Amino acid sequence: MGELLADKIRPTKLTDIIGQEHLVGQDGIIKKMIDQKQLMSMILYGSAGIGKTTLARIIVNNFGSDYQELNATNSNKKDLENAVALARMVDNFILIIDEIHRLNKDKQDILLPHIESGLITLIGLTNTNPYHSINHAIRSRTILLELRPINNDDMKIFVSKLIVQTPIINYQYLDKVVDAIINYANKDVRYAINLIQLLSINYDKDLTFDKLMAPIKANVSIDKNSDYYYDVISALQKSIRGSDVNAALIYLAILILAEDLDIIERRLSVIAYEDIGLANPIVVDRTLNALKVARMVGFPEARIPLAFCVIDLALSSKSNKAKEAMDSALGIVQNNTYTIHDYLKSTPGDYHQKDNYWAVPYEQKHLIQYLPDSIKDIKIYDPKRKSSYEKHLALFNDFLNQIERTTDLDTLLTKIKKNNK
Repeated sequence: MGELLADKIRPTKLTDIIGQEHLVGQDGIIKKMIDQKQLMSMILYGSAGIGKTTLARIIVNNFGSDYQELNATNSNKKDLENAVALARMVDNFILIIDEIHRLNKDKQDILLPHIESGLITLIGLTNTNPYHSINHAIRSRTILLELRPINNDDMKIFVSKLIVQTPIINYQYLDKVVDAIINYANKDVRYAINLIQLLSINYDKDLTFDKLMAPIKANVSIDKNSDYYYDVISALQKSIRGSDVNAALIYLAILILAEDLDIIERRLSVIAYEDIGLANPIVVDRTLNALKVARMVGFPEARIPLAFCVIDLALSSKSNKAKEAMDSALGIVQNNTYTIHDYLKSTPGDYHQKDNYWAVPYEQKHLIQYLPDSIKDIKIYDPKRKSSYEKHLALFNDFLNQIERTTDLDTLLTKIKKNNK
């Protein structure tokens, strides 16, 4: 078996790192640590394939320290205890832990005192947001350094430089190949390297561009713990809210490829009520029915009712007035206390008031005051007046807002009896 291209061209010094000027450039913090021989425990975080492991190894090489690499998913307590024992036997020891967000509390407890004392310098690696996924005890003893996404210009320089070492350099459609690799890799350097190796295996100078590229697929799979995943979920809702059906379908497609029906179901249910709501209640009902069918059939068929649902939501009239009204009500009651009128209580002290409430005819109960006196004139629901349904609600709401409601049920009953004569 030949050597993997990724291992063959792995950078060995800071100047070989693609991008990351804020870390490894002349004024970068890691460059300064290396220059001043002062290494701190750190968490390196960023998307998969961006070069976290490579950077960690370069740091180790520059310090010339003894080190060990572990992966939190398959390392046990004994592995960590052995690392601590090794650290006690040498002058400087660096421990690299990949997927550190998966390190449970028991294992963290073994390391924490030794990180704090300086016996172990930790370099943790993760593709999740450490502010969400890393235990506070670890975070408080490390610095958090983000590896930022590689821009297309840096990727082009890297891919072009790497292709020089392959037969593809002689291909008549070389520029198209470079652009395709950058697009398919989706800012994942490791994936780009693997694509180049695959194309080198498939290469034949007489192949058409389509046939050369036939074995490769875009890097569209996503980690459900990554920031990108939650960004896609957010983009889906905002695209529907902004009535961009094409964008909504693209973001839905990404979530479908992740096969996470749970999050799609939850998000679309919320969108239906939050963003469409009273503007088009029938669409809300159709959404819940479509989601029920999607759950029943599962993937891959679930994509069909999900597409129906997203198109329906994106092109529907929008109203977030139900959410706004509820948030306003919550804000009011969280900062105040109120006395409920006796006739509204389930067990009123004044049974005369209870009897009066029931004596008011059903069709005239809108004449009774239901709000506490201190906020009796407050208006929380402010309907939109675009869709036919919410126009109907608005007209009725306007009528009701003109009525002077009362807490004097005795007088109200007297008026009702007089009017009925």
